Amino acid sequence: MKRTTARSAERAFPRFLEAWPDVKALLRATDDDLTRALSTVGLQRQRTKTLKDVAWYISLHEGGRIPDTLEGLSRIPHIGPYTARAVLSFAYDIPVAVVDSNVVRVIGRLFSGVLAGRPAQNTVQAVADMLIPKESHREFNYAVLDFGALVCRYTNPRCSVCPVKGQCDYVDQEVCDSG
Repeated sequence: MKRTTARSAERAFPRFLEAWPDVKALLRATDDDLTRALSTVGLQRQRTKTLKDVAWYISLHEGGRIPDTLEGLSRIPHIGPYTARAVLSFAYDIPVAVVDSNVVRVIGRLFSGVLAGRPAQNTVQAVADMLIPKESHREFNYAVLDFGALVCRYTNPRCSVCPVKGQCDYVDQEVCDSG
């Protein structure tokens, strides 16, 4: 499981971009330098190899430019739907829904009365795509990601402080907190 907190990524990202501002610079980076830079976000050896693989692919197949479409990003090895959509929303300002395990949980619970059992990832993605606003989509994505981590938690969800509990199909279930 690759869990990296937003806070650790936020600390590492500016220094990372300063050291390696583009794909060419990333290709020149030593594995030791990348591993050190990624140590604050965890899984640094795995991420070092992945970054090098992605940089080589982008250099060889995309002319050194990171694609700005879902299709283009999806062609890159190691880039899945979550990462591709995060790049589009957060880097390219394209209104797409970013769905991780927190978002799956939030949508699954919020709409548990109409979504059968544990909804499939593509079902949740379709619902999230319908909910994403054209404006402020970044903030919406961040909000839902954080909401799932802080309020609509996997264990001990904080239903008593939930701002959407009046519309939530899950809130009546016994697993919600009582206070």
